[in-house]
Amino acid sequence: MNPHDLKAVLEALHHAEVQEFMLQTSEFTLSLKRGGDAVNRTSLPWTPLPTAPSLPASATPAPSPAALTPSSSVRTAVKAPIVGTFYAASSPDKPPFVRPGDAVRVGQVLCILEAMKLMNEIESEFEGTVLEVCVGDGEPVEYGQVLFWVG
Repeated sequence: MNPHDLKAVLEALHHAEVQEFMLQTSEFTLSLKRGGDAVNRTSLPWTPLPTAPSLPASATPAPSPAALTPSSSVRTAVKAPIVGTFYAASSPDKPPFVRPGDAVRVGQVLCILEAMKLMNEIESEFEGTVLEVCVGDGEPVEYGQVLFWVG
């Protein structure tokens, strides 16, 4: 299965709101389970995720005053669900998806993470205001690394 076909399958599963999916071929087994904060990935030499993965949200107790707007009292981290390359915009000549101070809504694309030549759109799971973008365009990111602070 090539990355384009895999992305098409994952997008179809996302739009159908499938909770569990298993695909087995002579070359690989792909098993996805959605629910709560977890996405299970097994038996693959590489591990792509759906374009709208479940992201765990965690609040931090001591926000930096410079990163907060006056009405914000709680910050929530948007973390990288995969290892990849961070892109703030859909192409170099386009504006970033979000900037500090922008209001975001549930399902809004925040950035793209490229992994194995597959572009994964990272969407917001909550409403709020972007307080800080923690990664520069084109920089590599690790699993669990904070990409944005939203309040």
